[in-house]
Amino acid sequence: MNFSKYLKIQFKSFTNIEIPNKFLKLNIKIGFVILLILVIQAIPLLVPNHLLAQVNQDSSISFAISPPSFDFSANPGESIKNSIKVENLSNTPISISAKPESFVAYGESGQVSLTEDDSSYSIQKWITISTPKFNIPAKSFALVEFIVNIPLNIEPGSHYGAVVFSRGSEDINPSNGAGIEQQIASLILIKIPGDTIEEANLENFETNQSLYTSTEIMFSALIKNTGTLHFKPFGQILIKDFFGNTIQTLEVPGKNILPNSKRSFELSTKFENIGYYKAELQLFYKNGEGRVFGESSFISLNFSRTVPTLLLLLVVTIAYAVFKKRINKAFKVILKGE
Repeated sequence: MNFSKYLKIQFKSFTNIEIPNKFLKLNIKIGFVILLILVIQAIPLLVPNHLLAQVNQDSSISFAISPPSFDFSANPGESIKNSIKVENLSNTPISISAKPESFVAYGESGQVSLTEDDSSYSIQKWITISTPKFNIPAKSFALVEFIVNIPLNIEPGSHYGAVVFSRGSEDINPSNGAGIEQQIASLILIKIPGDTIEEANLENFETNQSLYTSTEIMFSALIKNTGTLHFKPFGQILIKDFFGNTIQTLEVPGKNILPNSKRSFELSTKFENIGYYKAELQLFYKNGEGRVFGESSFISLNFSRTVPTLLLLLVVTIAYAVFKKRINKAFKVILKGE
């Protein structure tokens, strides 16, 4: 006895109603499709929502600095004086050395790479550090002063460098796997006024999928700085429906982009609506005078809503097919009073 025939016999024994073979086969297929959709939707629930971060408690990771960066505006011939806080996070005293270095943009996520190469942007030779070597007691901190002396004949535009702090080699214990020297840099960005260019291009703006079955939507944009000044674009992403109505607004925080480099902006949001939607990116720079605009689109199905709706439609369809004559008769009574 096949499965369809078995269901037919069981249903008739309980309801005393004969189910047509054609209808029974059709609804078994529909039910199988709905079951398959539910199984696929449940798979992500079996995967942990996040992975626990493994904290490296190696004794070499023992100090921190603040602030991580400075952003100044200054004229040729001026001097800039400031300080950096260096904090000992360990339970033992440590020795720290500090030196100025050059850096270049690396990748598209805001990373930098220290370099010994000199360039027209570098301020390494302008920086003087008050105490290049010092000790910090356990669970304490030190303030390290620095001075940036800007030359008179410097080109307008952005110039940058870093103060790099290193843990003394005598504090490192190779026996416990801590043979790699810890280095942390505080970046110094300086804008020199004059004949400068502040310009940006949008390389792309898109979602990571064109069709979403979950509520997590991810947007990414890539901006290129084609000018001579670093800047920090900020703005919004507007999610609009088919008729142009704004459904949701996402704030895009500013991120510095160095000259002749690219920076990615990534943003995610929970979106529960169903349908076709358009996303509009609006980023501003140059005190609001510069603008970057982009568009993307996506389809949101949101299985958390659509699957229950499909199940309800299936139940209604089956109920109508089984009790079709009785339902039609009831409607006639209601409508015509028969």
